[in-house]
Amino acid sequence: MKTIAFIPVRGGSKSIPLKNVKPFCGQPLVYWTAKAAQDTSEIDEVIIATDSESIRKTVLSFNFDKLKVYERSSKNAADVSSTESVMLEYLNKVPLDDSDTFILVQATSPPFY
Repeated sequence: MKTIAFIPVRGGSKSIPLKNVKPFCGQPLVYWTAKAAQDTSEIDEVIIATDSESIRKTVLSFNFDKLKVYERSSKNAADVSSTESVMLEYLNKVPLDDSDTFILVQATSPPFY
């Protein structure tokens, strides 16, 4: 039984390109949700699902031991793609056990410390 925090982070935002790696309070925006998941003892794995090499390099630079990067398809990283579509893509490629818990964490809604 494990708990997986799934954080979808696409690179193709039209309004603010690469917004998830823009500085926010001294760190890239995605850092704060990844750090919160990393520091939560009940969470076993933190999956960052991205289509961007820049985002991949940024999140790997955090050196969080629970963090893994999933390379999402370009089809599920388009402006019209839903969050659910990338979640289902991941779950179809990396099946979970029935006892696992899969939670969605939004990079654009960082927790306050």
